[in-house]
Amino acid sequence: VTSDYPVILSFENHCSKSQQFKLAKYCEEILGDYLLTKPLDTHPLEPGVPLPSPNLLKRKILLKNKRLKLEVEKKQLDLFLRGLDTEVYNDNDMDSAANVEGEDGPVVFADNIKLRDDDDEAHPELNVYINDEAFNL
Repeated sequence: VTSDYPVILSFENHCSKSQQFKLAKYCEEILGDYLLTKPLDTHPLEPGVPLPSPNLLKRKILLKNKRLKLEVEKKQLDLFLRGLDTEVYNDNDMDSAANVEGEDGPVVFADNIKLRDDDDEAHPELNVYINDEAFNL
């Protein structure tokens, strides 16, 4: 550790609700007590109450997450709470990321990414299968 000051991790994900819950669980397991999981008692998240200073957040990791569109989030949360599969969604429901510029030019995104969820894999959350077309770019 080179600094005691807080670290902010920014997740720009396009995950379903169930995948977001898995991601949160992994973060809690991996980051442990370093992860800030609730507001400080002295700085509740209420209108008019200032955010805590970096000195109060020393040795903490904060997560910033891009939320799904409100209508998608409501639909997926409802499905998740009813125990239904939320992995299938319309591409139009998600924010479009087709025209993103990288350091070396346009970033190409592969369609039809399928995340595996096999329990017998060592790290199933890391297994990603991408169309053959993505490798031929």
